[in-house]
Amino acid sequence: VNNTKPYLVANAEGLIAASAQTIKGGESVALVANIDLAGKTYNGLNAFNPETNNTFDGRNHIVSNWTYTGRADDMGFIKNWVGPIKNLTVKNAVLRTGGRSAVIAAKPYGNIENCHVVDCNMQANYWACGLIAGMHNSGNMKNCTATDSSITSTGGTGAITGVLNETSGTRTYEGCEVTGC
Repeated sequence: VNNTKPYLVANAEGLIAASAQTIKGGESVALVANIDLAGKTYNGLNAFNPETNNTFDGRNHIVSNWTYTGRADDMGFIKNWVGPIKNLTVKNAVLRTGGRSAVIAAKPYGNIENCHVVDCNMQANYWACGLIAGMHNSGNMKNCTATDSSITSTGGTGAITGVLNETSGTRTYEGCEVTGC
């Protein structure tokens, strides 16, 4: 990761460095290469800044071989995020989490577009868990897919979204698809 805004992430070490801090309001993160997390400890990006938006853009890259077994709540490739999340594929991930978790975004506040989960397995010991979004607080979802993956939790579980935050208004889901899950 470089120290300018936006953060441009080119490898596993850069992604881990970005996850070690809270992304400040108005900052963005973009992937500039595919990233293999095999054998690495990655604990999710975090940017919960209710006053300002952040942007995550995977730039159509693939993050593969991520394993997380810490059982934390609010876990995902992205944990808390205010702003758009787009253009990311997570492939071959294994997650063992608490609740309000997802492979892509645990607690998003914003639009999610063109995000995909492929060959992933998630088990949670609480509720509000999905493959794309765990607790979808606000925003819409477009062209997201879950393929050949599985998810188990104690309630509020879905292949695309686990739970919708009912206090955040209406959301739309367009062009989203689940296959082989």
